[in-house]
Amino acid sequence: MAQTEWRQGDSINAKEGKAFVTVGGRNYDLFYAIKIESKITKNKEDEKVVGKRSVGKKTTSWSGSGTLTVHAVTSLFKQMFVDYANGGTDQYFSLQLTNEDLSTKWGRETKVLTGCNFDEIDFANLDSDDGVLEQELPFTFDGVELLEKFSS
Repeated sequence: MAQTEWRQGDSINAKEGKAFVTVGGRNYDLFYAIKIESKITKNKEDEKVVGKRSVGKKTTSWSGSGTLTVHAVTSLFKQMFVDYANGGTDQYFSLQLTNEDLSTKWGRETKVLTGCNFDEIDFANLDSDDGVLEQELPFTFDGVELLEKFSS
């Protein structure tokens, strides 16, 4: 479908979607997710050549990082850290995210991040102020897949 003009309402609603994490071959729905962000960063080396004043850049690799922010209603992620801290193996996981806003004409997009590994976790929290417990979990990843693309 060719886009002829932008119309009000064409933007994808960030709340319309779903995500799940796969740990040890088991899928866990992330219905308690608040926000999921991930970025891919290219690593580049300088390329200098005679007769050119600018410095070129050569992409040599990439790295992935992100943050999973959730309501603190599961011990799954803490258990992963406890297992590692007590002599177990470090656990890697995959994260699948789908954006789908049925009020737009774009359909849906599904991404998978693989080789994910958490960097840190807030292990224990108490707070005398009003509010709910949340966890912000930074992570890295080393693989990506684009399973479904938005129509264009």
